[in-house]
Amino acid sequence: MRYVNIKMLLITIILAGLIGSCKQHRQTTRAFYLWKTTFEGDSIEKKVLTELQVKKLYIKLFDVTWNNEQERPEPAAKILFERTALSWLNQSAIEIIPTVFITNETLEKIKPETIGELGERINSLLRNFLGEYNIRNVTEIQIDCDWTASTKEKYFELLRFLKSLPNFISRQLSVTIRLYQCKYYNKTGVPPANRGLLMCYNMGNLKDPGTNNSILETAELKKYTDNLNAYPLPLDIALPLFEWIVLFRKNTFKGIITKLPDSFLQNTQLFKSRENNYELLTDTVLNGYEVKKGDVLRKEASRYDELLKATAVLSPQLLTPNFTISLYHLDSSTISKFKKDELEAIYNSLR
Repeated sequence: MRYVNIKMLLITIILAGLIGSCKQHRQTTRAFYLWKTTFEGDSIEKKVLTELQVKKLYIKLFDVTWNNEQERPEPAAKILFERTALSWLNQSAIEIIPTVFITNETLEKIKPETIGELGERINSLLRNFLGEYNIRNVTEIQIDCDWTASTKEKYFELLRFLKSLPNFISRQLSVTIRLYQCKYYNKTGVPPANRGLLMCYNMGNLKDPGTNNSILETAELKKYTDNLNAYPLPLDIALPLFEWIVLFRKNTFKGIITKLPDSFLQNTQLFKSRENNYELLTDTVLNGYEVKKGDVLRKEASRYDELLKATAVLSPQLLTPNFTISLYHLDSSTISKFKKDELEAIYNSLR
């Protein structure tokens, strides 16, 4: 009996080795998102891009919003590049992926017969940006839009039109995919694009005072990723590296406060704290924001441990052998809160 057990153990070890050796090795590409209206490329940002050997930078060039007065779409939030920062970027080995954000309101209100006109304007603006800033060797363009089941037809028609234009025809077209769009793709549709970038953040109900962290909660992520393998497009992954303060007044969402120093929340004369909630003890002004006694600030952040839990959920669901892992977003005030080995571990956790 002992001989049989040893024999079975040896067979099990051999089989495990064979299975491990046959496992497909993933090749991942490191990326960051740049979601600002100016790019100055400070020393921290340059250091992170260099030390982590980041190969791609998704740069949002402009938004497409809806002008109610003129009843037409218009560009907004155009990026401005600081010349020396742009020169450094162009001389680096980092590939730039131009990105355009289109509001869902634009899709709701635009007339179907003007889709082509919108596509031409987006194409023209992109061409001007690439020429003005001498951005070369572009192999991919990304469109970011939180479309819905009711706007998918107009959005998909716009994507098909863009793919036919000279600026796009020789390049890959990628699109952002929200978690609900991925899970319920039979309802929201699958964009006519080459790839999708799954945005694994902003998954909770931001406006619910009972939510703990709407940016990233692994338990919430699990609800949307059980059919990840079934999604018809190859998927890249975007993970959050940002934080914000959610403001509530009488249990009603009043807005988001950004770039509020942590030191403000540690003032016990201003706040009564419980976990990540901070109740105002008096009327005051915080970094330019007027707040009142009784208001509650909920601090939400991308925590290192939660990010690793999230990638542990995602990893077994991903079949795409080669994909990009993008961190959102490149901002020195946020990335300086992470150690280099922590960022390395996040990137490596999906290999």
